[in-house]
Amino acid sequence: MVSVNNLFLAFGDRILFDHVSLFIGIREKIGLVGKNGAGKSTLLKILNGDEKPLEGNISKSSEITIGYLAQELEIDTSISVRQACKAVFDDLLTLEDRKTELEVLIVDESKLEHDKYGDWLDELSHLNERLSEFAGNKVDKKVETVLYGLGFEKQEIDNQINTFSGGWQMRVELACLLLSEPKLLLLDEPTNHLDIIAIEWLQEFLREYHGSVILISHDQLFLDQVTSRTIEISVGKLYDYKFSYSKYLETRKIEIEGQKQKKKEQDKYIKETKVLIEKFRYKKNKAAFAQGLIKKLERIEAVRIDDFETSSLRFSFQAPMRSGKIVLETKELSKSYFDKKVFENINVEIVRGEKVALIGKNGTGKTTLIKIIADVISADSGTCETGHNVSVGYYAQDQSRDLDTELTVLKTIENEATGDLFKASRKVLGSFMFSGEDVDKKVKVLSGGEKARLALCKLLLKPYNFLVFDEPTNHLDIPSKRILKAALQKFEGTLLVVSHDRDFLNGLTDRVLEIGKTRIKEYLRGISEFLEEKKKESIADFERTERDVQIKAGTSSQKEIYQQKKENEKALRKIKSEISRCENSLIELEKDQKKIEDLMADPSFYES
Repeated sequence: MVSVNNLFLAFGDRILFDHVSLFIGIREKIGLVGKNGAGKSTLLKILNGDEKPLEGNISKSSEITIGYLAQELEIDTSISVRQACKAVFDDLLTLEDRKTELEVLIVDESKLEHDKYGDWLDELSHLNERLSEFAGNKVDKKVETVLYGLGFEKQEIDNQINTFSGGWQMRVELACLLLSEPKLLLLDEPTNHLDIIAIEWLQEFLREYHGSVILISHDQLFLDQVTSRTIEISVGKLYDYKFSYSKYLETRKIEIEGQKQKKKEQDKYIKETKVLIEKFRYKKNKAAFAQGLIKKLERIEAVRIDDFETSSLRFSFQAPMRSGKIVLETKELSKSYFDKKVFENINVEIVRGEKVALIGKNGTGKTTLIKIIADVISADSGTCETGHNVSVGYYAQDQSRDLDTELTVLKTIENEATGDLFKASRKVLGSFMFSGEDVDKKVKVLSGGEKARLALCKLLLKPYNFLVFDEPTNHLDIPSKRILKAALQKFEGTLLVVSHDRDFLNGLTDRVLEIGKTRIKEYLRGISEFLEEKKKESIADFERTERDVQIKAGTSSQKEIYQQKKENEKALRKIKSEISRCENSLIELEKDQKKIEDLMADPSFYES
């Protein structure tokens, strides 16, 4: 379907792609992985034609369409959500014109012998099938199905796009891309601006998608559920595995261990051989033997260990002071910003030892509620109280902004640590993947992920017994998420966490609080059971909507479907008539052929 041929791209001395090749087949679902800066986004841009390689090319069939979701917004925000999505179907007019053109060709008797007559029949059949998908109100239905799946409310989809936040605008961009149904979907972190319910919906959509998909994501569960092939980019090379991310990870670790063992054996052989060379090279009767060993060493190809990150966070929490039984209690809590009500009359109670997930659509006030609980902002009304001996450790989405950028990594931790922890500052940093010269770097030169790790390390130096985390995995890689989760599972205190990472929450939390504008709904179960419950609710809501649409559409919708059916039947009758005429002509030709063959079989035919 799409071929990447001998691709080479470098920026100065840094080689991003070193003559790599790749083939993308029909209906393939591929996860693109690698370290930050390895070239994942660049490869998608090359496939989309937005960037050009220095050498090599991309070849694809003429009918292949490519849709690309970048991390930057590209849609017109001055129109409504519905208008932007319906604009995807503007090409239906072109399809109608082509259908008319084909019908004229097919009924023209002079075209019956044309080489492409059969192709025209096939194309007309395909067009009729395609256009029937959009008869009546089907375009609106398709648009609404995708928008509802991505979290939009019915009353919101006729609002202008520029009235929504940046994250919701990116959802409109994603909706338009999904509705356009390209043969190849290129998705760069598609879950970044989605809440947990929308991620579930997108996952199912992509699993059933009829085209091919290449996606970049730090969501392991999303990758595992959607993809069946994993391509790693590392030091200019592509490593292709015909299975999903988790199996790839296991396989890659085994490969790296094998490479390390071979390198160890090779180093041992080289060392022992050099000892022999030094022992015998100056002895007359052994000099030739020593020279042979030297040539052997020169021919050895050094075992290469791939640049695959196997290090990860490793730490455990300090034993916290025991708190009272009631850790948090809010009563009739309300908050607004200017004239916009975020939530009202929220009541929450969390008891000692609970691990609670706070879930809700983006914009429903999860972060606002967390900030009130952490005493960062105040509520407009109601009360929010922590219990006896409760010490709150708060990790914000932008926690790294509080770091002093002029300090070094080591000094940042030494300023917070006391007693034995101060003496062990370097060891503590090593647990958070800062080692060697890394600890002497200034905070201002760290990457986003490194700053997030340092901020987490700084927070966890204190023995808090109530951790309040807002999207703690945002800048962590998959192995580090796993270690943080394992540490939190062993944490003896109480946890309240906002996260859209289902794999992180699964097995960590035992209670779910779903926040809406006027209420908190409680689920006494884990995240997987919560999501199953939400699926059932979504199906019920969808069925109710379907019934409402059918009642509202009524007779007018039936008339449109009837008219379309009559047009299709008319075109079909014309095609059948032409096929029948062709068949009759063929019978007459076969009769003539039989007469000629009989005539030629008579010996007298050849007598002059």
